Amino acid sequence: MKSVRPTTLQNFHKKNGIDQDRIIIEPQSWNTYENAKYSARIIRKNDFDEVLLITSALHNKRAKACFHRQGIKPDIYPVDFGGDSEIEWQNFWKPAIKSLSTNHQVIRETVGIMAYMVMGYM
Repeated sequence: MKSVRPTTLQNFHKKNGIDQDRIIIEPQSWNTYENAKYSARIIRKNDFDEVLLITSALHNKRAKACFHRQGIKPDIYPVDFGGDSEIEWQNFWKPAIKSLSTNHQVIRETVGIMAYMVMGYM
């Protein structure tokens, strides 16, 4: 799972004709907890009624919980499902390098959820 810095997304939106006045970038955070905390300040300061949280499908449970912990109830738009469009029965039994990457992502997210729960971030 790759992380994309907010300015990269802002440039993408601008290049694709999305009205920049409708997008607010939170550039300070280095993790999901900080993103929820700093975003909540922006949301409250601007008195926004609706918020769209765009995050990877794998990460959306932790992100949503962090925002809820801050009192923000965003609509969730999961992206980067990372699944294969082609499923064959042979792939269920033969080892593949891609499986290691997928397992790493799932383990990382599971450990992240447990750590965030212990730390009270979600």
